[in-house]
Amino acid sequence: MLDSDDAVAIVGLAARHTGADDLERLWLDLVRGREPAGELAEPTPVALAEVAYAALANAAARPSVGIVAAEGAVELAHALGVTGPVVAADGFRAVDLAGRMLRDRRCGLAVVGGPGHPGGVCALALKRLADALADHDHIWAVIRGGEMPSDIGYVELCGREQAGDIAAVAGPGRRVGQVSGGGLAGIVKVALALEREQLPPSTLDPRLELAETPFVGQDRVAPWPRDPRIPRVAAVAEWDAGFVVLSEAPPQALTMHAEEPRVVVWSGRTTTEERLVRERLAHHLIWRGEEVFADAVATLQHGRTGHPVRAAAVCTGALDAAAVLGAVDSPRVLTPGRPVPAANPVTLIFPGGAPAVAVAALHRAVPAFARAFDGWLDLLDDPGPPWRELPENDPVLLFAAEAALAQLWLAAGLRPAALVADGVGVLAAAVVAEVLTPADAAALVRVVARTREAGELERAVAGVALKPPAVALHCGQGGPAVTATDAGDPAFWARVVLAPTGHLDGTVSTAPVRLGTLLAGAARLWTLGHDLDWTTLGQQPLRHRVPMPTTGMRPATRTPSEHPLEAARRPVRRGATPLGIDLLTEPGSGPLVLAIPYAGGSGRAFQAMRRYLPRGCGLALVDLPGHGRRMGDPCLRDVDAVVDELLAVLPTLPADRLLLLGYSLGGSFSYELAARLSDAGTPPEGVVVCGSRSPQTGVGHPPVAHLPLDEFLRAAVDMGLAAREMLELPELAASFAAPLQADLSMVETFPYRPLRPPVPVPAAVVGLRGDWIVPEPSLRAWDDLFRDPPLQLRVDGGHLALHEREQEFGATVHDAVEHLLGETVRRPLP
Repeated sequence: MLDSDDAVAIVGLAARHTGADDLERLWLDLVRGREPAGELAEPTPVALAEVAYAALANAAARPSVGIVAAEGAVELAHALGVTGPVVAADGFRAVDLAGRMLRDRRCGLAVVGGPGHPGGVCALALKRLADALADHDHIWAVIRGGEMPSDIGYVELCGREQAGDIAAVAGPGRRVGQVSGGGLAGIVKVALALEREQLPPSTLDPRLELAETPFVGQDRVAPWPRDPRIPRVAAVAEWDAGFVVLSEAPPQALTMHAEEPRVVVWSGRTTTEERLVRERLAHHLIWRGEEVFADAVATLQHGRTGHPVRAAAVCTGALDAAAVLGAVDSPRVLTPGRPVPAANPVTLIFPGGAPAVAVAALHRAVPAFARAFDGWLDLLDDPGPPWRELPENDPVLLFAAEAALAQLWLAAGLRPAALVADGVGVLAAAVVAEVLTPADAAALVRVVARTREAGELERAVAGVALKPPAVALHCGQGGPAVTATDAGDPAFWARVVLAPTGHLDGTVSTAPVRLGTLLAGAARLWTLGHDLDWTTLGQQPLRHRVPMPTTGMRPATRTPSEHPLEAARRPVRRGATPLGIDLLTEPGSGPLVLAIPYAGGSGRAFQAMRRYLPRGCGLALVDLPGHGRRMGDPCLRDVDAVVDELLAVLPTLPADRLLLLGYSLGGSFSYELAARLSDAGTPPEGVVVCGSRSPQTGVGHPPVAHLPLDEFLRAAVDMGLAAREMLELPELAASFAAPLQADLSMVETFPYRPLRPPVPVPAAVVGLRGDWIVPEPSLRAWDDLFRDPPLQLRVDGGHLALHEREQEFGATVHDAVEHLLGETVRRPLP
């Protein structure tokens, strides 16, 4: 075998196929003898990006990452936002190239992605074995070379491999399995089998005629346990591509916990995703049990990126954590419940008079606190009894405990924006604010411990060097910040140190508390955006990274119960539709067509279209805020706000089938709405985009929305975006200029989301041959935004052909809708 300098570790695995979007479901299919097959709902590049993201998350990767993929390697690297070499290759060739990149140190981690089981995709995250061991990675299996046939105990055949070729990699009596996918699918299957110490059954091709060979077909589930005398080694062979040798990972011991409190942290990009991660963690902890709890917590603390919506809970074991995370609205779950894009400012308080009831417990549980506390006691050099025998309100004990806790928080990474202190805590805060040196503060504490006489303390303060505070320092609740003048006045310090203590408000306290309370404070800080050094706070260091559940590349936006079309499906009387939606005709056997107008227009622009829609279709006209029937409402200038409003009213519509029709800006909104509905699992039946530029091709005209109203009107009329009457009739301009300007501001800022996968909704694009604003290249660019290229139709006329050539435009919309509904288009397409 090759040594660890040459061997490559599989540190991340991910796979997806029809009916199984993660490794656990895949493994369940394998051990039940079900061969995964069937096309995925999303296109292969999208699915590949998702599994590559999952493999990276599974590996908790942070180094330079190289990409080797069967197709779209550059696009995949861009989507993942990784750096490192990018190579196009598939199967075993991809694995070989990735290994070479790692051994040549061209990257620290390589992702290999490509086809897996028929219709599915899979990805591997690879590292040099020596690096994986040093980084405490979870190793699924090791890719090696140089094994002799006698070393190999199992062979996985991929695709059409011939039985006669098995002898090239394995000796007589070896077990043989078969997977219908490619080489990567075989590697994933064998890596899972090595990890689970179990061989799943295979449905072997009878043409292999294994009964006539010295090999044994693996036709049932069988144990495949570790044996310290004989490491398990397997070969994955693919027809006409050679083979890859996998061996079991080096033994990696888990750390059993002792029910001490630990901070379980998780996060999501949205509140919905945070709840989804919470649910998956609860299930995962129940599944894996107590043996992984300590390492799982350390993996979450040290190996995962914190997203904007953070949450945490202090738990004592896997089942305790599962119960807390699985409960609805558990008070033990700490979360602001909203995105926190940056760390919130923190106030650190020094109570001064709070009894030091838990110093001994903290001293035992948190080594960093014990070292800091002992250091302060040495500096104080108190001649009194040992600190464990001091009363809870002794000034020496209080000061040493609060100063040590402040030191602990700072060492953990906390950077307070302000300090609030009372009593002897003022002296500890003065050290943090750099007003006093530690030695001078200790000398003053000895004076306070000896006497409460203000004059003596004032004289002692006069004998030390004082500096202006480096951090905002307040003495007492509501007290003003200490000024440079205050800081240099010995009388001021004598007065505030000897003043009666009271209640202090702040984010974090230096009062000595029990470990669970301390960790709850740390958990709250983490949810507010502060990344902490958990090891400093007494949590276990990362000893073994364990696989943990994750979410996809795209943030989850809705739970199934929040689907926008999941409303009461009942007939609605005319006039009972929501404000801004005019239900012109109710749907019969067809979908409801939701028509969204061009910039500055109202839904009535589509009124004539009811004569052209296929039989059975309903028509609902949209008025955006500030337009048409909603003329009195404030106009919106934010694309997401408009889409959110549309999503909010969809559940009230009297239809369970929806088709989107949009013109110009309305076409862009239709696309965005279709994407959001698809992400939510409730895609519309189709989208018809008319006279609209695709978002990635820009606006197509000089920006005008930012201009003063009179300049804006002249520019809009000059470009044909507004009627000339707007300049000639002030009352017309007064009514329509503001909505048009608001809409054009959205046209000019409409977001293009390059990481969004193609929308899996049937689409048609109606272009206008005389429209200079939306030329042919921009119309064709819509092909890149949908999973299946849209039907491209053309109409003579300019940007407002909807009105200029109503019959031709209406007939074209009719054909587009029929096409999307799967019916025959009755006239030739241009």
